[in-house]
Amino acid sequence: MIAEKISLERTLIQQEHLATLGTLAARVAHEVRNPLGAIKALAQNMQRDQTLDPRYHRDLDYIVSETDRLDGCVQGVLDFSRPSSAEPRDIPASELLGNIARTLTMQYASRRLSVESQVERDWTVKGVDRQALQQVVLNLALNAVQASPPDSQVWIKGGRQPDEKPFITVSDEGPGIPAGIRERIWEPWVTTKPRGTGLGLSIVARNVQELGGEVRLDTPARGASVTVTLPGV
Repeated sequence: MIAEKISLERTLIQQEHLATLGTLAARVAHEVRNPLGAIKALAQNMQRDQTLDPRYHRDLDYIVSETDRLDGCVQGVLDFSRPSSAEPRDIPASELLGNIARTLTMQYASRRLSVESQVERDWTVKGVDRQALQQVVLNLALNAVQASPPDSQVWIKGGRQPDEKPFITVSDEGPGIPAGIRERIWEPWVTTKPRGTGLGLSIVARNVQELGGEVRLDTPARGASVTVTLPGV
């Protein structure tokens, strides 16, 4: 009974913190996103100006990329502070994972990164919320891609374990997770990136918990591997 009481109190405190964070995130999004959008639009208009000195194009590219990064930070805080929609349905996982792999491969083509989806055809995950699952896989894949060196691969694998529970594994060839933070990697604000928000993996952990699944970090000799196990239906 004492353990249950402590768990309930922790849950209530977390919900209060999320409510406060949600209010703050909404205000920040309103105050920051509008000027960010204006800055990005102005920079993009200048990029299309044929009379502009070519020397400024690199600076404009940097401005556009930084506004996108800051917008992503704001979105990360919003995603973390919002509860999931919790609309269970049957999800064509092979299609979902394949689309994420193709999109990231195109997005990071300049770094010659390849994102491979290794999932059996017409594989379906039953009784899960699509938005929560997509957010889990996308955040894991983005982390893997951003940690990977040029000319390397990221793998997104999916299927069923011997006990019939669905699983999704995302692996990369990056430097891996430092031993000192492996136990805290799922906590908010913990990151290995110099300019990261530390919210991506905490969103993964929260969504997996809400889906009734489990998430595990493995640290092979090279890179990192994260496996999400979902309840079998």
